Amino acid sequence: MVSAGRGARLEIRGVSKRFGTHAALRDVDLEVPAGAFAALLGPSGCGKTTMLMIIAGFEAPDGGRVLLGGEDITDRPAERRGMGIVFQNYALFPHMSAAENIAYPLRARRMARREIAGRVRRVAEMLEIGDLLARAPRQLSGGQRQRVAIARAIVFEPQLLLMDEPLSALDRNLRERMKDEIRRLHARIGVTTVMVTHDQDEAMEMADTVAVMEHGRVAEVGSPRRLYERPESVAVARFFGRSNLLRVEPTPAGPALAGRPLPPGLAAG
Repeated sequence: MVSAGRGARLEIRGVSKRFGTHAALRDVDLEVPAGAFAALLGPSGCGKTTMLMIIAGFEAPDGGRVLLGGEDITDRPAERRGMGIVFQNYALFPHMSAAENIAYPLRARRMARREIAGRVRRVAEMLEIGDLLARAPRQLSGGQRQRVAIARAIVFEPQLLLMDEPLSALDRNLRERMKDEIRRLHARIGVTTVMVTHDQDEAMEMADTVAVMEHGRVAEVGSPRRLYERPESVAVARFFGRSNLLRVEPTPAGPALAGRPLPPGLAAG
């Protein structure tokens, strides 16, 4: 069955990547604790998707290392990293049924037919798609296709789950429901999860840890509440919106103020 608490610690150490003259990533450092739900958050072109592709093994870094569970996997092929991936467009095989799509990574691992059937049934029940297994992707709604994609990504019990803008293709009402479902699923199975998103609300509501990316760098990392209430930079404060920025200039206390009492309500500090 899909087990709980199987997540592994992810470490990104000094990762850089260029495409021609464009520096997509600049010496990125990031750590995601085992079992955590982390969001890579930022506007288009900030490097978050490139970072996800390097973690997955679809892109090779120009410098730096990627470690999973303390093991260096930088040079390991994508198919040998054992990561579950939910793509933005779900990438389901159109000629396969929902059950066949979910079973695909198990068949690739040459599991016994009975074991495959049992795992597919259990993960389908967990995601409430047990009655949809015979349908082709074209016969499923957007939310149903997403559930099939998630089932395929977790059925083989990965140590790390990667999600690339997983809610962007859904309408507003369905997005709200799927936020809660993904969080409940994460709490149940305990897999370390890294999600790419440009949506501040998604990151704040779903993730334990948020890494705000800007111009190929991680500008700031922290809990959603800390980043919102106590950002360390003006750029991060502005990115989250609804911020009050006050320009102040320090001035020396001249002789004119010496000896004067403070106004009522103020205390010297």
